[in-house]
Amino acid sequence: MEEKYYKYELDVKKMNVIILIAFIPFTVLMCVYPIFFSTAFDRFYLTFAGLLIVFALHEVLHGIGYSFFAKDKKKIKYGVALEKGVLYAMCQDMISKKGIIVSLILPLIVLTFILGVVGIIIKSSLL
Repeated sequence: MEEKYYKYELDVKKMNVIILIAFIPFTVLMCVYPIFFSTAFDRFYLTFAGLLIVFALHEVLHGIGYSFFAKDKKKIKYGVALEKGVLYAMCQDMISKKGIIVSLILPLIVLTFILGVVGIIIKSSLL
């Protein structure tokens, strides 16, 4: 049986919507737990720094997912497109559909489920 290979193309409009949606949990967090944030500037900078860390970790996890299935690890590229306002991880090697699915789901599993469970265990409202 012949495997089909796909290339993942980044849709900038969808990515911007995802970034906009990502601001919602931090905004809710600032309203629910204002004691952690002393001034509006502290809230803004903490939110901005937290989002940058999460976005970078998200893309690194995509890259880790690509590395499981890519034959040439040197074809996995990370970068920032400032004119588009996005961070990205890109695999320029042909990988299977299963590889794409794993690399796309890996950030969801790690950043949502695993950190959520860790947050419950250590009783951290921020996680």
